[in-house]
Amino acid sequence: MRIQHWEKAPFKNDFGDLRFTEKTTHPFTVGAITRQGFGHAQVGLNNQDTLNVYFDDKVIVGVVCDGCTSGEASLISDFSRNEFAAVLFSRVIVSTVARKLTTRKYRLGELGMLRLLSEIEKQLSKSINPLLRVFSTQGRSDASALRNLFSTTVMCFAVAEKEFMIFSCGDGQIQINNKDIDLSDQDGEYYNPLYSQAGVFTLNAFGDVANLNSLCLATDGFSPVWDRLELQNMINKHRFPVNGIVDLTKEFHKTVLNEWGATKPFNWPSDDASMILLRRNSKQDDTV
Repeated sequence: MRIQHWEKAPFKNDFGDLRFTEKTTHPFTVGAITRQGFGHAQVGLNNQDTLNVYFDDKVIVGVVCDGCTSGEASLISDFSRNEFAAVLFSRVIVSTVARKLTTRKYRLGELGMLRLLSEIEKQLSKSINPLLRVFSTQGRSDASALRNLFSTTVMCFAVAEKEFMIFSCGDGQIQINNKDIDLSDQDGEYYNPLYSQAGVFTLNAFGDVANLNSLCLATDGFSPVWDRLELQNMINKHRFPVNGIVDLTKEFHKTVLNEWGATKPFNWPSDDASMILLRRNSKQDDTV
């Protein structure tokens, strides 16, 4: 099908390349969608967002990374390749969290969550150590190259048997049970294991899984439509026929893109837009 207008270009499902089971005993569905931004397409930039999901009977982990194309203009150029960071780090984060939470001896709790964030930082630093020589000349690292390959925002959630947690570094959209988490204090921040200080990840929320109904992580490409009723209704929809992985593209196009496009022509988004959406299949009280 030939796309006549960019606003009609379809989103696609994207769960990353980690192993997951499509059905589960967890009472949740998970959908993940992404689309390259018009502004990036115009200048030949790849989609710099990356999604990764791990899903089994013990744990659900999802991460959204937005590779940086702005910030510290002298070091992060308009033609950065930080999708590399988004792909690499999303995989390391999800793998580390899933491995820890599927270990019977490991328990969350607030202290356990903070220990887990520290372990994630260690694993991220280790992931790029073998690559540093490539970007070093006579013992000096190429700062521009390192900024343009290893800089990304991070948002991650983990749902274990009884508890869940959300942590982040940088901007984006996070919503739990129809309540937004304010990330304005992280605006302009990003994660780079070479330059970020220890403790860079913020523990945004944690609570009992029994009280969790919906959880959404989205890059700032969704900002222009975040408050639209059509999108909010979709995010907070409940009651599904099955648990597990779902095709979110059909629902998103029908209830959000097509509905809004019929009343207001638009060429959104100019930025890459990506989302992971977890929803309970039977509604409970909206408390966390």
